[in-house]
Formats: sequence, structure tokens, C-alpha cells
Amino acid sequence: MFSKIDKIEYYLPRRKKIITKNFNKIYNKTGIKNTRISNANQDVIDLAYKACLKHKEKLNKIDSIIFVTQTPRYLLPSCSCILQDKLKLKKKVYTIDLNMGCSGYIYGLSVADSLIKNGIGKNILLVCADTYSKYIDKKNTNRFIFSDSASSTLIKQSNKKKIFDFSFFTDGSKHQSIIINKIDQVEKFYMVGSDI
Repeated sequence: MFSKIDKIEYYLPRRKKIITKNFNKIYNKTGIKNTRISNANQDVIDLAYKACLKHKEKLNKIDSIIFVTQTPRYLLPSCSCILQDKLKLKKKVYTIDLNMGCSGYIYGLSVADSLIKNGIGKNILLVCADTYSKYIDKKNTNRFIFSDSASSTLIKQSNKKKIFDFSFFTDGSKHQSIIINKIDQVEKFYMVGSDI
């Protein structure tokens, strides 16, 4: 059995952060004109929920949730379990969280593909959501390239191969160059982009 992407949806918070400092430099390097910022009372589960509701006609078929985030609501329990309950999905659902950033969608897609190939799932909800703005202070210029947002992708069984082989490479030697550390009892985001 193979897998395929059925549908992709997303949710962006309404609040925009317009890039004012070094606009031309940032825009020319990244193409980013503005970023989105969640409200103080919104977190990754709230954003993910809104992205998932756009699949409302297919949610009752979901048998697996993969939730990719580096900014979870809690360290425990997992976001995927909370989302299962919030979406009122059946309880016989496979759920897993992946702590991944930029490559998280590809890792999540590979896990979904494996679940389908091994007969564990048939209709998988892959959610990627983050609220980095909660960890990036106003002095950190990286705030201009990270948005708060969520995507939700439906992946289902297919008779034909639609998702092909994956290649993975990992180099954790510069992990200090992109990190959320506790500084003065506050968790703060730090990144040296050229190292990443």
C-alpha cells in the first residue's frame, strides 16, 4: 500500500508584524514582507485547531494525528492528544508529537507514509504549528523571519506511489546556534542564521 497527500490547509493569525528595520535586506534574502503573530491567549493547539477545521467534512475518518512543533503548549501531555480531544475525534486514534523545526513537515510526511505502509493508519492528519513569537524578544532581529502559523495536511492510502523515497541527513554539532534557552528564568529564542 502507498500513500498520497489528499489536501493541505493552513491558518495564519490576523495580527501582522510589518518589517521596518532592514526591510530591503530581509526581503531580498528571504522574500518575507511581514510575519504573523498569535494573540497572547493563542498557542499552537489553537492555531492547529483552526487549520484542521478546514477539513471538517473529512475529520471523522482520521485514524492518526502527527503533530510537529517546537513550541508545544505543555511539555506533557502531547499536543496531538489534546488536539484529538478538541476536534472530538474518535478515541481509537494513533497520536504522536515530533519536536522538529524547518524539516518537520518532511519528517512528519515520512512518518505518515510509514504508518500507511505498515497498515497502522489509513487517514492521517499531519499538523505543523509553532508560536515562536512567544520566545523571541523585541531585541532579536530573527523575529522578522519567524511567523506563528499552522498547517494541516490529510494523507491517505493510495494504490499508486505518490510519495517517493526520503533522504535524511543530520548534523547536531551546531545545536547551540538555534536554541530556546532559559535566561534569567525566561525561555528565549536564539539563532545564528549563518551557522544554520
